[in-house]
Amino acid sequence: MLTHVPLLRGSIGAIWMPSGSVFRYPVIRRKRFVKGRNDLLAWKIDLAKAYDKLQWSFIKLVLEEVGIGDPLYPYTFVLCMEKLSHIIHQKFLDGDWKPVKISINGPRISHLFFTDNLILFGQASLHQAAFMREALDLFCDISGQQISFSKSRVHCSNNISHGLAKALAAVCGSPITQNLGNYLGVPLIHVRVTKGTYNEIIEKTHKRLAAWKCASLSFISRCTLIKSVTFVLPTYVMQSIKLPMEGSNSDKRKIHLVKWDTVCLPKKLGGLGIRKMKLMNQSLLAKIGWRLYQLGRSN
Repeated sequence: MLTHVPLLRGSIGAIWMPSGSVFRYPVIRRKRFVKGRNDLLAWKIDLAKAYDKLQWSFIKLVLEEVGIGDPLYPYTFVLCMEKLSHIIHQKFLDGDWKPVKISINGPRISHLFFTDNLILFGQASLHQAAFMREALDLFCDISGQQISFSKSRVHCSNNISHGLAKALAAVCGSPITQNLGNYLGVPLIHVRVTKGTYNEIIEKTHKRLAAWKCASLSFISRCTLIKSVTFVLPTYVMQSIKLPMEGSNSDKRKIHLVKWDTVCLPKKLGGLGIRKMKLMNQSLLAKIGWRLYQLGRSN
């Protein structure tokens, strides 16, 4: 069985989590607005006890292929999942796997992996679904890993019939869904983004602030609490998504003694040092955009 599996060759590059979030967003959006014959399929995989099912013989084989002799290497699971990536790549080279293109001149996306977070992409055809299932079955046979097909989810573009969607779900062995949930902690958007799309972030912020007895804190302590909470919670999402920035929905309108631009100034200039979320969001997106641009030039 192992002789038919492509070997892990070359160096293993570093993985940057927001990059996966950036790629999955346009793919899912394209699946919603796709027209014509470009039927698209996304399959979100749920691994059963991801870190407990791998066989030691398989782990040893993978580590030998990349020249690592320590079975306690911290990236062992990542390297083992890379074997599945090589299986998918081989099927692409054989012409079996038909990946998704983000745009006409954009890159082809066949899968997104980060440890046990897996999403597979391909054309919505019965043959393609069979090849996707075949790749997973081969990986499970050689590694001992198991997939919870009942907890995995299949999502199809809007231009395919309900009958074909059900047939694809039957081939994959996973239920069909209109919402794939989250990937790497970021919601997979299937509809138009509005100010209510990311209410979860606002609710988390409110809960974190409500957990403290703000009334008993001094003004300086309140300012420190606000900065620590508002800086940490939305930062991860803002690295890959432009959040809708709108005014407050509160019915209670109060007189603001100091304008917001002054509040956001550095302390040495008379402000409180609170950052503007809009500018922070733009800078984080520019950072990852520059990184992707540099990676494109290096390739």
